[in-house]
Amino acid sequence: MQASPRLNQPADMAGSWDLEGPQGGCSLTLATEEAALAPGSLAAPMHALTIDGNCLSGTGASGWRPIPLGLEFDDTEGYSVLVFEQVGDTIYRTPDGTWTLTRR
Repeated sequence: MQASPRLNQPADMAGSWDLEGPQGGCSLTLATEEAALAPGSLAAPMHALTIDGNCLSGTGASGWRPIPLGLEFDDTEGYSVLVFEQVGDTIYRTPDGTWTLTRR
């Protein structure tokens, strides 16, 4: 029987990251604190995301959460806006390869 992929713990992923994508690069901080959700949202809690730069402008990304194959960025409603798969110890990439997230 196959085992489920390991779900990373937020504390293991928290810290400073660099993001490169179609709109250029920027620095991110993934925190363990909960991010604010829109009033009335029934989404599961997500963690705070700080963006230093404009590389995510237009995506609505305001929080993050670990998922079985990596992590995702979500908007204030809790909807996924970017999904990253782990491709190395400190590297995550979107399935289409347009975004790369690297731990500093």
